[in-house]
Amino acid sequence: MIKPLHCYFLSVCLCLCACEQSPPQRADERMVYTVTRVLDGDSLLARANNQEIEIRLFGIDAPELKQTYSQQARSAAERLLNHQSIYVEAIDRDRYGRVVAIVHVVGHEPAVNIQLVEQGAAWVYRRYTDDKALIEKERSARQAGRGLWSLPQEQRIPPWEWRQRNRN
Repeated sequence: MIKPLHCYFLSVCLCLCACEQSPPQRADERMVYTVTRVLDGDSLLARANNQEIEIRLFGIDAPELKQTYSQQARSAAERLLNHQSIYVEAIDRDRYGRVVAIVHVVGHEPAVNIQLVEQGAAWVYRRYTDDKALIEKERSARQAGRGLWSLPQEQRIPPWEWRQRNRN
């Protein structure tokens, strides 16, 4: 009696393995996407093969939409990304399902993430990265007073602090 039960159990396990769902779709760094929309200073929508994905730029945090300098940050991202062909280095997925990535415009370097920090359109998000090159670009933008670094100190609230203050 034990032997047929083992065979049945093994058969069920094999069937379950064969029917296993395919892994969740993610950005493929070898695939070229077209930016369809810039949502804000650090996120965008891109399309490839009739599939649209939302991308959150890795390692940076731009002002929130209701925050001072948000429109300028979004405009900076639009100038770099709008309708451009891009490829992504997917790092992770965030809790909202967005692909967290380093984004490159095809034929242009450095990465968009770095360019936005260099222009003063975003902060380095040190909670998620300690990338020395990115931190150096932020230091340089701050010293030169570029972008958000030209604002008075009281208006330069990092987005993570702004979100914390405005949670309720």
